[in-house]
Amino acid sequence: MRKLETIYPNQIEITNTDVMNYNFASLTEKKIRIISNLPYNIGTKILTKLLLYQYTDPKFDKMTLMFQKEVANRIIAKEKSKTYGRLSIISQYMYECSILFDLKANCFYPTPKVDSSVVSFNYLNRSLKPNIEILQEITRLAFGQRRKKIKSSLKDIISEESLIKKYEINPDLRPEDLSVEDYIGLSYLYEKN
Repeated sequence: MRKLETIYPNQIEITNTDVMNYNFASLTEKKIRIISNLPYNIGTKILTKLLLYQYTDPKFDKMTLMFQKEVANRIIAKEKSKTYGRLSIISQYMYECSILFDLKANCFYPTPKVDSSVVSFNYLNRSLKPNIEILQEITRLAFGQRRKKIKSSLKDIISEESLIKKYEINPDLRPEDLSVEDYIGLSYLYEKN
């Protein structure tokens, strides 16, 4: 791997460390690209850490990450689909996400029990940026009981009347019926309260 640093001097830096303990604040570059085959057992944890850091200090303009195929499908899922949920919304809040290609399990040795997908994340510099912690809380409540209507799952923080009048959201919709933009708008307005 060090050969890459020799071939591309001052363009690439390879760090061998535990990402869960890595201090991203130590990075001084402004545009960083991350390429990684994430460990499947903590892939979503690592992605969440990267997303939370990106929110506070946007440096990762592009990420190319490999996940278990099922997780990749959750990341890129659109509303009204069974795989759409919190991971889809939090990922698509900051990035345009797409699957570049799939890899069968037999491409690896030892052979895992699952297929894989490589996902591209291209940073979206949105004008509307609600606090990511509020977005996480709203999506946690909304998707906590997936079959409930929004008016029921969010009742502890937003009244049905407010959903209609202030947020202009049909309270009888289910969590998967709201788009990423709906959740961003909802979180933004809630934060301004």
